[in-house]
Amino acid sequence: MSVSPAVVQWMAESAPTFEFAASLHAQYNRKGVLSPAQIAAAERCIEKRNASMQTREQTAPDADMSPLVDCFKHAKDQGAKRPGLIVGSFKFTMAGDESANPGAIYAKDRTQGVYLGKFTRAKFFKARECNTDQEALLLEIAKDPLRAAIDHGRMTGECALCSRTLSDPESIERGIGPVCAKKFGW
Repeated sequence: MSVSPAVVQWMAESAPTFEFAASLHAQYNRKGVLSPAQIAAAERCIEKRNASMQTREQTAPDADMSPLVDCFKHAKDQGAKRPGLIVGSFKFTMAGDESANPGAIYAKDRTQGVYLGKFTRAKFFKARECNTDQEALLLEIAKDPLRAAIDHGRMTGECALCSRTLSDPESIERGIGPVCAKKFGW
């Protein structure tokens, strides 16, 4: 029984984080075949993943996330290679052009390095590790990233965009440096 391209792709994509897929992938690379039972199991995994993704898409909250996405796009258009935003314990970064989610904004808990989810223009896709309180804060930041950046700067004395200490009196008052503000379109 031949292995479908969808199963081959699933094995390659899932192998780094899913032991079962890794074992199938290793066997397939070594022998060039899988048993009918292995193929059926892989196909069930694909079906389960697709159903989970569909559920996740349907249950993700609809909200205008464009303020967050647009400021990152502006920074990228201004030449920033890896724009980032730090607000409290959260770090936001932009997915690369070659990623599976080009233009999406990823959110992490920077103290623990835990991925919390991704933002598109219209939705927030929460990761399992993201609790309800974190989700509420992330959605609030996404609605007004400038306000969140300013609040962070005023509270910590550091620019939320470049993490440098705010030393100029005007920057300290404003809560954000003028170069970073301009880069993000603020």
